[in-house]
Amino acid sequence: GGGGGGGAGSKTGVPGTKPLLSLTNIYISGLPKDITESALEIMFGRFGKVVSTKVIMNRHTQMPLGTALVRMDTNQQAEDCISHLNGQYLEGGQIVCRFANEKKRLQ
Repeated sequence: GGGGGGGAGSKTGVPGTKPLLSLTNIYISGLPKDITESALEIMFGRFGKVVSTKVIMNRHTQMPLGTALVRMDTNQQAEDCISHLNGQYLEGGQIVCRFANEKKRLQ
């Protein structure tokens, strides 16, 4: 007779855990499709030092999705951006700003 294979152990997440939110990375949606990274830098630069900007493209069509990521220098600057820019109208559309989900744990 052959030996039985052992079952793979699966860890379940702790109930009620929220996704880890970034302290400085802002996710923006509802942007005009022709938004540029330099325009984002000007818009967010009023509230502090912009570390990086990224306009998110559809990976199949390479067309902008109207979403972007902006990373600020400090948590306070990011908070200021969100409180001032969330819900603002930009070229006829209302934009939504919130803290982005962090993919990796912060050290």
